[in-house]
Amino acid sequence: MHAALDSLSRTWRHEGHLRKALPFILALVLSVSCGLEATPTRRPTRTPTPRPGWTRDEYLRFMGQAKPLFLGYADTLKVAFSSSRVALPSLVREMQELHREWERLHPPQCMREYWEYIGESMGCNIDGFLAFMAREDESVVATHFARGTSALRNAQTARERVEKMMGH
Repeated sequence: MHAALDSLSRTWRHEGHLRKALPFILALVLSVSCGLEATPTRRPTRTPTPRPGWTRDEYLRFMGQAKPLFLGYADTLKVAFSSSRVALPSLVREMQELHREWERLHPPQCMREYWEYIGESMGCNIDGFLAFMAREDESVVATHFARGTSALRNAQTARERVEKMMGH
């Protein structure tokens, strides 16, 4: 072994590679002299499928509470979009009340993202109508409604993810 190292050392020193090879040589010497053996590689274990931190009953209970609020809000929103500026205050007040009721819901963890996005959509649409009633610039009004629409799409995506996990 020592003769092989001496020969290798002379050759590499002659070629100027000793500095580059020194860590390799030290590792080789230590592993041979200490009697180290290669550590066997463990077989990869299968990662368990994550289980949701909620139950189907929690989901159904939440949706039972949320659905009437959301549908009432959606109906009011449709009427508001087809109403005159003069008729909007009472409709906006109704949307605000439904939004406050929505905020009081306690969603299970699986529906938290959905709940947040719906709340955001409600708030953005209400802000859009308030800006419209205040005769703010059309770009401001449009921005509120665009954000509300985007949040609604995100809510739908979040809900679809949960339903996919449930096997719907």
